[in-house]
Amino acid sequence: MQPQARQVLLDLVKEHISTTVRDAIVVQRHTKRARLHNGADVRYRLHASDINMALQLQGQERLYAVTLPEFDDPQRSVNLTDFLRRQDTMPAPPNEISAHVQWLAVDGNVTNAPKLNHAVASTAMSLPETTASATHLLQVHQLQSSLLSEELQLYFHRVTAGMERPGSKQQQDAVLQSVATDTGLQELVPFLVRYCQQELYRTMAEAPIRLAAALLSNPHLHLESHLHELLPALVTCIVAKQLPNRKIRPEAAHALFQACQQFGTEYINLKPRVLRALWQAVQQPSSDPKVWASQYGGIVAITMFGVRVIDALLLPTILDSWDDWEKCMLEGASEDLIMVQQASLDALGTFLRKVALEEKAARLSRPELEEILGDRLVALEGEENEYTMCLV
Repeated sequence: MQPQARQVLLDLVKEHISTTVRDAIVVQRHTKRARLHNGADVRYRLHASDINMALQLQGQERLYAVTLPEFDDPQRSVNLTDFLRRQDTMPAPPNEISAHVQWLAVDGNVTNAPKLNHAVASTAMSLPETTASATHLLQVHQLQSSLLSEELQLYFHRVTAGMERPGSKQQQDAVLQSVATDTGLQELVPFLVRYCQQELYRTMAEAPIRLAAALLSNPHLHLESHLHELLPALVTCIVAKQLPNRKIRPEAAHALFQACQQFGTEYINLKPRVLRALWQAVQQPSSDPKVWASQYGGIVAITMFGVRVIDALLLPTILDSWDDWEKCMLEGASEDLIMVQQASLDALGTFLRKVALEEKAARLSRPELEEILGDRLVALEGEENEYTMCLV
């Protein structure tokens, strides 16, 4: 063991022993346990029961120690046979270490379901119909809406009813405005987040994305404990290969960027993990028509994170993939491919307009851009032209 690790372990052991002894002294003081010494002096001592009670108060396992009985005469002899026969002296022996087969465990904890022997368990695993007959023995704990007050239950039903009516745009706007501004909705956060997650995975519609954005916009709600349910669903809507509506990707990207901006300082690994998932969608083979929709969503989402992220992730990929996209356009124009090229041009335009001329000249080569983009470069530069680039 390394000296530094040994010292740390020694400090932890000292602290644990000191805390246990202090708690045991408190227990011993409350029990008023004393011992007469030489007929006059009163001496206090710790018993094994005091240590066990202190450990029990700390939530730790009790020690299997023996508490000796009190004797007035320290010279008195004790019969070992009589001492061992006393049931109140010796503690119960610990259970023997053993292992058995249990057919179900959740998070390492054995459930209350009846135990099955190995033969029955193997039969149940081999026959699906047998497991279906035993499902009534399982107890699955779900979110209980009955734990909410009647007002919050009514509010939740009104919100879900408004989201499930695609034709009532005004009603949805009113519901979302209420969710984004009202106070006292913290108890509804688990239910609303779970509803958004289920609807996003099931329908990938616009309404649950707007609801997620409304939840993120409410300054009175704390969503830190529910980001692991909400953000993966938004990323799925951004990089999914097939969606019912192409407008969903920019809206989901905006909601994802809003969440990263809001919780990025608190969780330093949030933005890197999100950007890694988006960049993996952009890095797919450019000549495959099945990935163009995913590339479009990834490019749109990454562009929202600023020019530094565009410079680090998008510029090399766009310049390397543009020729492949052009060859695919010559074979046959596709709406997905057109949107990928337009999103790439928007990202390049954002970089060219917001970066200083010195950095732009050092980062990009104008002849290379003209060779790749052609006449599209003029529309991206805005007021800047070739003369300003040459002057720099």
